[in-house]
Parts: sequence; C-alpha cells; structure tokens
Amino acid sequence: MSDGAGGKKFGDAWNSLVSGDLGSAWRHASLGVKQAALDLSDLEVVMEEATSSEPWGPHGKTLAEIARRADQSQEQFREITAVLSGRIADAWRNKKKWRQAYKGLLVIEHLIKNASEDVV
Repeated sequence: MSDGAGGKKFGDAWNSLVSGDLGSAWRHASLGVKQAALDLSDLEVVMEEATSSEPWGPHGKTLAEIARRADQSQEQFREITAVLSGRIADAWRNKKKWRQAYKGLLVIEHLIKNASEDVV
C-alpha cells in the first residue's frame, strides 16, 4: 500500500468530518479500516467503493480513476478485472449481492466507453 494502512482514507474522513459531511466521513473511515485490516491495495479500495452495496451508482470521479488506472499498466488492469469478475461471481452464488454485480457491469461499461483501446 502506498500510503500505509489506509492513511489517505483516514485523511479524507477527517476532511469530510471537518466540512460537516458525516456520511462521507463514516464511509472514508470504514474504507480505511477495511484497507488496513484486509491489507488491500489503494486500487482494491477504489474498486470496493465503486462496486459497493450502497443504493447509488459509482461516482463519476471513481469511474474516471478506474479507467485512468486501467490504462497505466497491465498489472492494474488485471487487478481491476479480477475484482470485477469476483463481484459478478459472488452475485451468482448469493443473489442478495446483485447490486455489486450490477455496479461491476457499470464499471465495465465505463471502461469500454472511456478507457483506451488497449484496455478494451
């Protein structure tokens, strides 16, 4: 992990808390704890955020970051596709996780439309 055990997410949580956005502060703090506890990479945390079970779609900034990172290296592209296939497979086994699979498909659609031709 580049900023050590979810440090960026905790910084984002603090900034959200200071600005009065408690929901965002809670989300960033919980992602930071999850990143530290599960030893997730920053990219895996971004993918987790994009394909969460929350009742809203992935944020445009998150989708843009995923597309940008997919273009950066084959390793990051493989990491993205591994998370996406895992989300879809999880939904196949547990129908209650349909939202995560749907959001995974939204990420794939965004990559097809906005990533470089090398990714597609």
